[in-house]
Amino acid sequence: MNILRFDALAAGWNAVLFAMAGAVVWYAGIQLARYAKLISDRLKGQQALIGTLLLGGVASLPETATSVSASLIGNAPLAINMLLGGIAVTMAMIAIVDAIKGWEPLSVDVVHPIILLQGALVVLILTVAAAGMVAGDRPVLNTGIGGWTSALVLLYLFFIWLIKHYERSTPWIPRQASRSPPAALEPAAIERTESKQPVRASLGALILRILVASTAILMAGYVLARTSDALSEQTGLGASFVGMVLGGISTSLPELSTTLAAVRLKQYEMAFAEAFGTNLFSVMLLFFADAAYSKQPILNEAGRFSIFAILLGIAVTTVYLAGLIMRRNYVVFKMGIDSLIVLLLYLGGLIVLFHLR
Repeated sequence: MNILRFDALAAGWNAVLFAMAGAVVWYAGIQLARYAKLISDRLKGQQALIGTLLLGGVASLPETATSVSASLIGNAPLAINMLLGGIAVTMAMIAIVDAIKGWEPLSVDVVHPIILLQGALVVLILTVAAAGMVAGDRPVLNTGIGGWTSALVLLYLFFIWLIKHYERSTPWIPRQASRSPPAALEPAAIERTESKQPVRASLGALILRILVASTAILMAGYVLARTSDALSEQTGLGASFVGMVLGGISTSLPELSTTLAAVRLKQYEMAFAEAFGTNLFSVMLLFFADAAYSKQPILNEAGRFSIFAILLGIAVTTVYLAGLIMRRNYVVFKMGIDSLIVLLLYLGGLIVLFHLR
């Protein structure tokens, strides 16, 4: 039962509510990332696992709220593309952080091959999701949940196990290619000023703060989904494009904050691990969107728009994989060649998606 008929409001009011809900998601997402960072500080080492499981899961909470809310109101295209829209956006966020860093490509500072594995796993899980859209999905065990989305959950759990065990070993380590940044770009006190939260907060207090911020995101996520649904009709852009662009960007803003914070702390593996971990988690969330959708397996509602969005996500992820392998220490417009290509692909992809909406 709807408390408020968003479709009865004027488009201007829906846009205002959307912006306000997005601001709540942005602020609460930043707080969540900081609390997660404090927890991860207590779990020394294993940056890739922490980035994938903890920061990736926390940063994906806005997508969880908006996609499930969209499924509950019966808007499958909006739910699907809220999740898929964040894939390419997250990679674009890495490119933006690369430009902010400025003095050398971000990809040359990553030395642990676990990040390559994570990127490959993102490509694999996106491919499985695309296969389910093309082949069609069927419910399993009379649950109404599709077999392909169920497979995404199993794959995600297996990937977490694989990352955890692979990170403990170092089969090979590439030669460190980075150099020290100019003094002007490396403030001496950056590690001391990055987080203002009390580092001695108890674990119980951190968990309580996470619950409060999570509740705010869930409520704001519901408003984002409802206003996006209304705006898609009122503007004529369609649920697919609104979910891909507005939903994807608004729910991915916390990733920009957490990635930038990781880079400032020189935790380069954490930055890529958080981005890849967020994308793994977002694809897995198709299972929960499917569970909340009552009509049929949700992947059967996907069309050319959703499939192209997945292909765009695969493309930008593959570009960064190539950059991590080639490790070219060459900067264009204050960013690496791989980051520049990612931004161009993303902008070009938006043009294509606009025509597919």
